[in-house]
Amino acid sequence: MSDTGRLTCPGCQAALDPEILRQSSQAECPFCRQSLADLVQEIEGSSTEIRETAGGPAIGKGVQVVESTADRLVLLVPGGSSGARGLGCFAIAWNGFMTVFTAIAVSALLGNGRFDGSPIAFALVITLFWGVGLGLAWTAIKLRFERTLVYLSPERAVMQKNLWGWKSKTEVSLGEEPGAELVEAYNQNDVPVYRIDVRGADRRLGFGTGLAEEEKNRTVDLINEFFGVKPVAEIESAGEFDRHYPDSCAKCGAPLPGEPIAGVLTCGHCQAMYRGEPVPSGEGVAAGLTSFRLLRPDELPARSAIRVEADADDRLVLDFPSTDQAVARYAIPAFALPFSLAWYAGITTFVAGVQNAPWPVRIGFTLFAIPFFIAGAMPLGLGLFLLLGRMRVSLDRDLLSVRWSVGPAGYTRKLPTAQLQTLRLEQSGDRDNPRVRGSRLRSGGRTSLSTAVARTDAASLMLTMMHSEELSRDVISLLSTRLADWGQDVRGG
Repeated sequence: MSDTGRLTCPGCQAALDPEILRQSSQAECPFCRQSLADLVQEIEGSSTEIRETAGGPAIGKGVQVVESTADRLVLLVPGGSSGARGLGCFAIAWNGFMTVFTAIAVSALLGNGRFDGSPIAFALVITLFWGVGLGLAWTAIKLRFERTLVYLSPERAVMQKNLWGWKSKTEVSLGEEPGAELVEAYNQNDVPVYRIDVRGADRRLGFGTGLAEEEKNRTVDLINEFFGVKPVAEIESAGEFDRHYPDSCAKCGAPLPGEPIAGVLTCGHCQAMYRGEPVPSGEGVAAGLTSFRLLRPDELPARSAIRVEADADDRLVLDFPSTDQAVARYAIPAFALPFSLAWYAGITTFVAGVQNAPWPVRIGFTLFAIPFFIAGAMPLGLGLFLLLGRMRVSLDRDLLSVRWSVGPAGYTRKLPTAQLQTLRLEQSGDRDNPRVRGSRLRSGGRTSLSTAVARTDAASLMLTMMHSEELSRDVISLLSTRLADWGQDVRGG
């Protein structure tokens, strides 16, 4: 061990922090795989803390730089995600309630000696709820206590995870264009939550879902800098794209004069902030958005799924299936519908089974079941909508409306026609962040998008959802052409 407290690999002469070996699943060098069995004894019982290499960049409390050289980059994600505490509290509350609920239910049913429902169905329902609670607890534990080490070299990337001594290691070989990007891990309240992905030759390494957004951005930039990928800051400073800002505030309607500060334009009236919409330099507001083509109802291809229900000088009505994608139309309902039916069968059996219990228990369990009846409607409604649903887009001189329906049941949203600013194709996720895979800036502003969206200064309306880009473009072109006939110009996408 050197005077600095580091070990030297006898194979590649890499300077290794003893903490790295503690995190390793084997006594070997993470870079050249040289056996370090003879050196492990030197660090047994040591409490050396992780130290950032001199000159290494500081990322944040969620990510530590263990080593940063021209040949190696080692990062540590020590756990303690900001979402772990909230999820852990919810898991404790859920499992605590299930403990009391299960004890009372079993005691009441055994004491009464009668059970009108199926014991198997009752056991399945209880098991399902316990599975959810234990799954939440396990996820919270991993977010809070799991430590992740990421080793990067020009040829390969290694990720090691350690949860209370339980270790796992994943290794990938890097291809000709290694780098890092943000990839959507899941969606929470219509807001994408990203993880950091390191691109390998045949697969990826993903980590850092629980990090703060700024930490994710800085980590991606650091990894890309290590691999020689141009940092986002250089792309912005080089003027490869401009930002377009609205003329008025969407929140209070006040005009937005002045110049942006650090890329942010602030409303002087209500203090709302606007980052602006990035567009390639010199191409204007509609850069990256292909102008709509003139398309009239009688010019629709014969194979189009769009059905024109009304075509008059002052009105246009389009009708099409909830989705034209076979996977969404059949695969999702094939899972969602049986799941919701099984869910309702289990809840109904449970409620029927406690009807002979004492009245406080009977009323309490019946009230307890109500939220679960409501929750079961979500997969049921989604499955029915994708399988049997229709979308109806109606445009007249007063309103643009969209109705989502299954038979006579449906929901309608509207926007004033006179206030329409844009009709264009958009994609889910953060289109403004070049670090996100599929963002408009990463591909020069021309990604493959699939959702048609109408926007005013203050609101938006999805005209298509799980539809092909061809159908979405046809919807935009039909509406934009009709608006142009009325003298209203919108930017197509």
